[in-house]
Amino acid sequence: GEPDFIHEEDFIYYAEGMQGIGLKIEIKYGKVTEIKCGVLN
Repeated sequence: GEPDFIHEEDFIYYAEGMQGIGLKIEIKYGKVTEIKCGVLN
């Protein structure tokens, strides 16, 4: 699905009903370079 928020190269998906928790996928040059799951700052 579509991300909840896009910031520069970060695609951010928030967990429903859980403030500040989700998944962040960083893409550089068309490739995934970082995946973070949990509390997003």
